[in-house]
Amino acid sequence: MPACPTPDGAPSPCPNPNLCPLCGAPNVCAQAAGAPQDAPCWCLKMTFTPELLARLPDAERGMSCICQACANAASASV
Repeated sequence: MPACPTPDGAPSPCPNPNLCPLCGAPNVCAQAAGAPQDAPCWCLKMTFTPELLARLPDAERGMSCICQACANAASASV
């Protein structure tokens, strides 16, 4: 796995945009897989709560998509 720079300069593994940063399962996100911006994806119909997004590791914010199972579990607990 390639190393990515961190704010303190120490190398860190780069996030895999195709894996959920919360559970490690494939996120099956069309956008993460490189589809055009207007391609349909399950994630465009979801609401991601601030509480769910707060659980993301800092290094993976804006880099990896949450999977549908984690998104559904979070919305079910609201």
